Amino acid sequence: MARKNTASRKEDQPQHADLLTEGSPDYSPWEEEEETTDFSELDLEKISKTVVYGTDWTTETLKNQIRSGNIVLNPKFQRRDAWDISRKSRLIESLILGIPVPNIVLAEEKKARGKFIVLDGKQRLLSILQFFGESQFNGDEHNGFPLKKLEFLKDLEGKSYQGLKDNHEDFARAYENQSIRAIFLRDWPHEEFLFTVFSRLNQGSVRLNFQELRLSLYPGEFIDQIDYHSSRMPVMKNFFPKHPDPRMGDAELLLRTLAFQKRLPEYRGKLRAFLDETCKQFSEHWSQEKEGFNLIIQEIEEAVECGLEILGTDTFARRLDVRKSKKFNRALFDILVYYFTDPLIREAAKKESTAVAAAYKELFQDQGFINTVQQSR
Repeated sequence: MARKNTASRKEDQPQHADLLTEGSPDYSPWEEEEETTDFSELDLEKISKTVVYGTDWTTETLKNQIRSGNIVLNPKFQRRDAWDISRKSRLIESLILGIPVPNIVLAEEKKARGKFIVLDGKQRLLSILQFFGESQFNGDEHNGFPLKKLEFLKDLEGKSYQGLKDNHEDFARAYENQSIRAIFLRDWPHEEFLFTVFSRLNQGSVRLNFQELRLSLYPGEFIDQIDYHSSRMPVMKNFFPKHPDPRMGDAELLLRTLAFQKRLPEYRGKLRAFLDETCKQFSEHWSQEKEGFNLIIQEIEEAVECGLEILGTDTFARRLDVRKSKKFNRALFDILVYYFTDPLIREAAKKESTAVAAAYKELFQDQGFINTVQQSR
């Protein structure tokens, strides 16, 4: 069945070792995916001219830099907090005791000298800000959190920062004055370089989502709307156990779906670059794209609901037998949602739902199809 072109229309034992990574403890339904960059495509001469330097900033200084807007810690990121209080507390305990914690890595914005994008350390910075009680997000349930499940400083259990100020001034002062190494990148050549740095910083840990970096690199109403709609779509709860997803997987999934709907002919096999360019284009031309945005978002949601209705809750699993694999497969999602966004196809599929479900099930008897689905990203 041909698809008409609608592109123009449309909590744990207390340990300090885990502070070495920013990974989320939550189960991820996503298929694992390597995002790599071919350095032959980069201008190595320009890369060599990137200025890299380091300095030590106290937690007090970091707090002030965030509050003043010099370190960009978007409130939308704060809403998708990935660390629980126990893990935040272990960080604070480490800082009070002077136990080393990982560096913060910041990239200076090209058009705003002295203003920095966070490449590594968002969760640590957010935890520091929250313990001070200085979160910028009004609905932040962790703002001013009390310490919990400490390993060494048992007397500080249940104490907030204000509690330390009132009853444990030495510990409060130790926290305020503890320094963290900050690594700065200045005069970086292009955004591709920052994505490469971001990726390599997180090798060997739980993989972070590039959508977190896009939030900083492409600020504006488009990326805000992607975040807003993805966090409120009821159908997303079928794919992300914790919704909104702390690692912004739901936002990237919506962006990915929209990109294929609107820009499929421009896809050249490099997904991350494709999504980056989609963000850039929509951000730059939002006034023209805004009108059709809500329509395509509605069609995407209706397409997912149609797939779930006809094929069942295991529609987007790697196999129909979810006992073999529960991981969410984006290749199946891409195919089904792409076609079901077409109202004519969607309604025809609903009328012949039994036949469609049977034909879909039969596909999983084809080993070639199974291999393709399993290998696709």
